[in-house]
Amino acid sequence: MALPQSVLVVDDEAHIRVILQRILTAMGIPYVHVAENGREACDMYSQFKCELVVMDINMPVMTGTEAVARIRAEDPDAKVIMLTSLASRRAVEQSAEAGAMDYLRKDLPLEQLKIRLREAIEEAFE
Repeated sequence: MALPQSVLVVDDEAHIRVILQRILTAMGIPYVHVAENGREACDMYSQFKCELVVMDINMPVMTGTEAVARIRAEDPDAKVIMLTSLASRRAVEQSAEAGAMDYLRKDLPLEQLKIRLREAIEEAFE
């Protein structure tokens, strides 16, 4: 399985961005960009054309669901994995309807998050 060369991590919580950036870098992904809200994610996606976006559902300025819809409107082939800790079932469904491929619970224990993130990436790049 080939890993993506560039990933955009989007979360309004700085510590989550750092954790995900470290996990992805340790996997061997050379370019990990970070954004703190959906609007910034859309701008960065347009600029960097990352192969994968890992995005929180609930964020200020623009939600992850809104950002996924905009990114997928720009690039229908964009691969997006959503993150959630408190999202409602409806928010997860709306993200899937907007084009998200999968979603992960970001409140998993660290080792489980690493495993689940790798599995989601492998599924996205089969």
